[in-house]
Amino acid sequence: KVLDQFDLLNHPECQKCWVQPLCFGCKGGDWLTEKSLDKKPAGCAVMRGIVATFVLKLYDVLVELNKRKKSSK
Repeated sequence: KVLDQFDLLNHPECQKCWVQPLCFGCKGGDWLTEKSLDKKPAGCAVMRGIVATFVLKLYDVLVELNKRKKSSK
């Protein structure tokens, strides 16, 4: 029950987070870092940074591919 309460889909902070659909979270890591499951650790900021970097890089790749496609016509 306790683990389900703090699942990514149920945790209040996770529900508000824009990364939540892509996050895989780690309850064990939360416990080791915070000694609690109801607090979200600094790892959340790292995950948001990783996802943001990925999205920006993906955008750059798609823009470059689009430019190449247009120039090859």
